[in-house]
Amino acid sequence: MHQSSQMVARLGALSGPVGMLLFGIAITPFMLTFYGPIPPSLPAEQVAEFYRVHANGIRAGAIFGIAGATGLGAFSAAITALLKRIEGPSSPCAYLQLAGGILSVLGFLIPMMIWVVAAFRPERDAADIVLLNDLGWTLLVMPAWTGLLQLLPITIAILLDRSAQPLLPRWLAYLCFWTELLFLPALAMGFFQHGPLAWNGLLSFWLAAAGFSTWLICMSICMFRAARIPD
Repeated sequence: MHQSSQMVARLGALSGPVGMLLFGIAITPFMLTFYGPIPPSLPAEQVAEFYRVHANGIRAGAIFGIAGATGLGAFSAAITALLKRIEGPSSPCAYLQLAGGILSVLGFLIPMMIWVVAAFRPERDAADIVLLNDLGWTLLVMPAWTGLLQLLPITIAILLDRSAQPLLPRWLAYLCFWTELLFLPALAMGFFQHGPLAWNGLLSFWLAAAGFSTWLICMSICMFRAARIPD
């Protein structure tokens, strides 16, 4: 790769962890917004009161969250360029990954905007605020298939790379596969308001978030190293 291309590739590799950090700031106590996901079992008046009390924090946090989603978009674009180096001219896995990455970015971006709408008019009826809250958390947690559309092509491209000096290590393919498995329990969250499969549960949220964060960091490190490998 040319030196300028290496620099752009490295910036793309860093954009994922930076974007995830900004998104994490948006939903942590640091921004005085969400202390983990609001339990889906919480009564409507308590949910509405939360948005009224933390309205300014939610509005400010969304600025960081939207910036974080943008960083994840740049990260997906950088992965696409890397997979094209692996696959060559046709690059079906690269473009499938890009489609999944775009959908995943929307899965981070849209919930933030929905929560801002919920906090924008604190005088709304509690039922309306609950509806917006439910919609935001459902869009963030449930769409496991978009993760499959992004991670499975990466897995396939790595495993099919037979070059003398592979750009990405094979263990990363297995990490992609296991990360996707951690997303799948969230598909059932629509049936539960309590327990590990609810949107704030161990399986639907916390393990998936830990798996995604681990994959993001490992992917970024491998992309950074791949930028040094000549074409």
